[in-house]
Amino acid sequence: MGRAWLYAVAAMAGLAVGWLWNGSIWGERYAQLELDHAQAVATGQQKAREEESRRAAAAEQARKQHQQELERYAADLADADSVAEQLRVENGRLRRTAENAAAAAGGSPTLSTLILYSELLDRCDARAGELAGEADRRRIAGIACERAYDSLSE
Repeated sequence: MGRAWLYAVAAMAGLAVGWLWNGSIWGERYAQLELDHAQAVATGQQKAREEESRRAAAAEQARKQHQQELERYAADLADADSVAEQLRVENGRLRRTAENAAAAAGGSPTLSTLILYSELLDRCDARAGELAGEADRRRIAGIACERAYDSLSE
């Protein structure tokens, strides 16, 4: 019985040593996995920050381009409005001349038609300017939107 006891103690000691040795191996592997995971998380966060910065810079660039285009559009619109106003003034002067001539001639139908056409031309020109302005604003906004989207999807 003494030997069996000795063998049992030796077997238990061997099992304990094996258990501890195996635990230390898995502990090292687990520690390495934790380190690898922490590095992967840090790398992922850094890449995410870089991508966020890139996207923010691209969006800011698209916003600046949009603002510049709006400023150019406003300048072009002011020039076009100035020319249109000069034409309206000239058209009004010619209409008044025709009205005076029509009144002096006793209301010629041809002159009345010319006056009507002149008024219609003024209204059409004003409305066409409004529609063209809205179309230009929407085109500029659409281009800015496309640029912002393209900068984010690159």
